[in-house]
Amino acid sequence: MDVSKQIIGMGAAHASGLLIAIIAHHATEATASECAWYYVAFSFDTTIGVVLTMVLHNAILRRLRDSPAFGQESLPLPQQHESWKVAVLDCGQYGDPPILRRWAFQAGEWSLCVVTARALCGGIVAVLAPLLQIFAEGLDAVFDGHPRILLFFVMVCCPLLMNAAQLLIQDAILKGRQKLVGTEDEIVGRGSLLLGQSQHALNVFSETEAMG
Repeated sequence: MDVSKQIIGMGAAHASGLLIAIIAHHATEATASECAWYYVAFSFDTTIGVVLTMVLHNAILRRLRDSPAFGQESLPLPQQHESWKVAVLDCGQYGDPPILRRWAFQAGEWSLCVVTARALCGGIVAVLAPLLQIFAEGLDAVFDGHPRILLFFVMVCCPLLMNAAQLLIQDAILKGRQKLVGTEDEIVGRGSLLLGQSQHALNVFSETEAMG
């Protein structure tokens, strides 16, 4: 079920990347191809977008964990009609057998983080479009006369490498490492653990970017 959340997030990110590329292409003098602009948007997505997604996800978990209203609930896990806050905070756990309602809440929260992060990336690309256009034009120049190779590079080679790193990082966020069946206090404890795992993933990502 974690894989399905990844697929939903990747679909939202891909659609956002295409939209950002089209907008950036038409917002400039259109001297760079949409294919080159997609590479620019995709690069932002798999770097800044991933960081923003994790920051937003962390913020939601922290908010739920510290919310005064959360302390009013005391529900054992798993349950069909538990609070959405409990389901979201206990990220990566779906019950045995899996509870679709719990998965839907978690998938919805993750998709919201992904789309919001990509919208912020789109704003950054729009602001920096005059500078990024130089890079996009340079990419077109490298593959001048070979549009199919450019398409293969942008749509196959780069996504394979970047998505591999992205999926590893996001997997550390979405997957739970411990089974949890208990009360609200235990869920809060698990939320704290997830926050720690998310922070560790952010640190790993930052080190990887620095080495690159």
